[in-house]
Amino acid sequence: MRCLIGSLLVVMSLGPLNAQVQFSVDQTIDLSSTTPALYGDYLQLVDVTNDGVRDLLTVDSGNLTSYERQSTGAFVELATTALIGSGTLATVADLDNDGNTDAVVRLTNGYVSMLGDGSGSFTQAGSYLASDDLGQVLIGDFNGDGTPDVVAARTTGGTFGSSLTTEISIRMGTGSGTFGPPMQSDLAGGLNSPVVIDLNEDGTDDLVLAGLLQLTFVFITDGLATSSVDYPAGVGDAPQDIRVQDLNGDGHLDVVFTCPIMNRVGVLVQDGTGGIGSFQDYEVSDTPVTVRAEDINDDGVADLLTTTNSGFEWRLGLGDGSFGALQSMTLATSEARFAVGDSTSDGLAEVAILSGDTVSILLNTTSTTPLPGDFRRGDTNNDGQVEITDAIRLFESLFLIGSAPLECADSGDTNDDGAVDVSDPVYLLSYLFVAGSAAPPAPGVTACGSDPTADPLATCSAGATCP
Repeated sequence: MRCLIGSLLVVMSLGPLNAQVQFSVDQTIDLSSTTPALYGDYLQLVDVTNDGVRDLLTVDSGNLTSYERQSTGAFVELATTALIGSGTLATVADLDNDGNTDAVVRLTNGYVSMLGDGSGSFTQAGSYLASDDLGQVLIGDFNGDGTPDVVAARTTGGTFGSSLTTEISIRMGTGSGTFGPPMQSDLAGGLNSPVVIDLNEDGTDDLVLAGLLQLTFVFITDGLATSSVDYPAGVGDAPQDIRVQDLNGDGHLDVVFTCPIMNRVGVLVQDGTGGIGSFQDYEVSDTPVTVRAEDINDDGVADLLTTTNSGFEWRLGLGDGSFGALQSMTLATSEARFAVGDSTSDGLAEVAILSGDTVSILLNTTSTTPLPGDFRRGDTNNDGQVEITDAIRLFESLFLIGSAPLECADSGDTNDDGAVDVSDPVYLLSYLFVAGSAAPPAPGVTACGSDPTADPLATCSAGATCP
């Protein structure tokens, strides 16, 4: 696997989709101070008041602070909870299964678990300040009991090469927001940027970590690392900021990560077996800092989002694990972290970007009205879904005398070869009923978009297959 050269390199350039996503800076929030270099999410757009609307949560000057969007459209401070030290927001989860959003805050000497009360305030449940508790902190289920556990991963030892050791320390959750004693596993070499994912889908979460030369898949059983596999990334690629999301709707979590030295973002589409999966990478215009895969245009498909040293960039997902053309917004940023979520209840995700001590709220102003030429590949009967009735409609249009022509020929070109013929219903039936068959190409079966491939088929009318 490489983020720059070799036979696996794929640079996607499909041309812009008809539906262009647009953002505008809606608000800036000045924090008193933040604590850099402690890792974690730093901020989240998450519902802390149980009203179904995303709020803003971050750490400001030793306080866990929540903000709520008002009817005027602006975020205002909702509640402030004092912490026992300065730190950063590591992650959020429901730690005690009461339906409220809880938080884990990374401190300079460990971490604390904070239980939310459903009104934006928090109470400390536990503090974990041993040497085992240093490093990046994440939540997962590492013994398959359904209770959130916590993991801290850090590099110790020498300064270079084989003298480094990665310590993985897992504490099992009690179900009350606290955690048990640490269980430590050591891996040779220096690894960072861990992410939680059930790699082999055995019901127990595992980890993916980044090294200077590789991604390392770490398989965990009952809180201990039982095996690991390195996948070389090539000299100098140095993957960072790893995240997971289902990119193609197949039910398996996939992996995205930054390659800052090469100004690229890597994508691993997984199949749930624990292998490396299929790899693609995508250029960004400047050094990438953080990456997310979230749906920002309400089409049900995860998009690829990145902050760089010069702004915010995104590529719209095509529904098959690949992404379209690069779009960007120039911002004055420095080591910018960001969160994504719908805070306006309009179905479109907003973005909150933390740069220095300032949070910028980017309002999503995208129009969701289908544009002329937009269609959903495979939806030949124009009902908004792709199913066996669409294959039947295709067969009828091809072979049943007197049948009406397809409203949108591109929707019937299920294999995107530029023609509508018998191979198309066969391709669609294979996708629907034969495990492992390829999905219809972009814009895919869930997203409405334009045809990225030039062909002689007529352009679809507005809304023809995107009701």
